[in-house]
Amino acid sequence: MAQQRVGTGLLAILSAILCLTAAAPAGADCAAGPGLCRRQSLPGLTLARSEAGHVYGALAYSKRNGAFGWSTGFGDSDSANDYALEKCAQRGAGCYVVISFSNLCASVSADDEGGVFWGTAGTRLEAQRQSQLYCNRNGSPNCEVKVWACSMP
Repeated sequence: MAQQRVGTGLLAILSAILCLTAAAPAGADCAAGPGLCRRQSLPGLTLARSEAGHVYGALAYSKRNGAFGWSTGFGDSDSANDYALEKCAQRGAGCYVVISFSNLCASVSADDEGGVFWGTAGTRLEAQRQSQLYCNRNGSPNCEVKVWACSMP
């Protein structure tokens, strides 16, 4: 009997998590590459909005030389993108914004062949795990986290 109660409680928790996940807004830039269109995606570069309570960040990267930059704590996505690009450009040329995000953590991983992958989550470790997972799913055994940041309210 006790096992049934635990199972029922676990089922209720899992149902609540699935409900919250399904309600998350889609914000992935599907044209950017594999692993970027998933149901749990949160606001990304294409859906950043200046809404009360949002704290924006961005991650910039250069495939050419591995330069990177990040920003956190901005009131709008344009400012976050500009700052991340500026910091990346101080380290090298060819930088571009991989992802702009709000109220969460993001991570960028790259492989030896020039593949760049990103992940988002509520924690740094989970965002890093997501970007590594997408990199590995691409068949890349040598994936490395290049940059991460969290921009929380």
